[in-house]
Amino acid sequence: MSEVRPGEYCIKFVPKELGVHTVSVKHRGFHIPGSPFQFTVGPITDVGAHKVRALGPGLEKGEVFVPNDFTIYTHEAGAGALSIAMEGPSKADIDFKDKKDGTCDVQYTVTEPGDYQVLIKFNDQSIPDSPFDVYVAPSGADSTRLDTTDLDQLVCQINQPASFAVQLGKARGPLDARVVAPSGAEDQATIQEIDEDRCAVRFVPRENGVHQIHVRQNAVPVVGSPFNVLVGRQDADPAKVGAYGDGLSKGRTRKS
Repeated sequence: MSEVRPGEYCIKFVPKELGVHTVSVKHRGFHIPGSPFQFTVGPITDVGAHKVRALGPGLEKGEVFVPNDFTIYTHEAGAGALSIAMEGPSKADIDFKDKKDGTCDVQYTVTEPGDYQVLIKFNDQSIPDSPFDVYVAPSGADSTRLDTTDLDQLVCQINQPASFAVQLGKARGPLDARVVAPSGAEDQATIQEIDEDRCAVRFVPRENGVHQIHVRQNAVPVVGSPFNVLVGRQDADPAKVGAYGDGLSKGRTRKS
């Protein structure tokens, strides 16, 4: 892996077998959006809209008046035409760039905060997960933001209290938070005022694994919410599991 430019990396490897391969890409121990990725080595026979993938921060969250970006991957979908549209509180200015390598970079800019839908079609058929639900936040200067230093240093254990700080922006209003455990179980978190511009989010995790912390102000998600927090250790990675042997390709009756 090599850094192409600040914040952008190139990963190269040489596949040794034909078939579907899986690549896991993690940052700070967490899978990045879309990871683990699958791709086919050798002839591709199953093509169509179901083979198109769209990934990137702009499909998870956005901010008004700044470009929000994501990437569409079509190299396994065959020949076809892409269409992109957005629905929401304001008109979206969409910039589309075909990189001629099976990927397309997309940027959109909107002027009003709120809930949007990003609709992506390939040959007039919706791709997987489309339409994408995206919350676009107000300008960063007016938004409540997480104190990421506290979150980066957070160490959580089952049944032990955990907390991190939230830095209040210019906007004022009540905060609320909830915790979603890996099993899907939800629990409310406690909000405690530290001083005039900061509050603490406190919760007690009941499971190991990655938890999602949803934080809202005035019933609107704060910038970056939901936040991923690891509780305990997360050693299991399905992408690292492999199965080999003659019994997976052929067999004989009454033989072990």
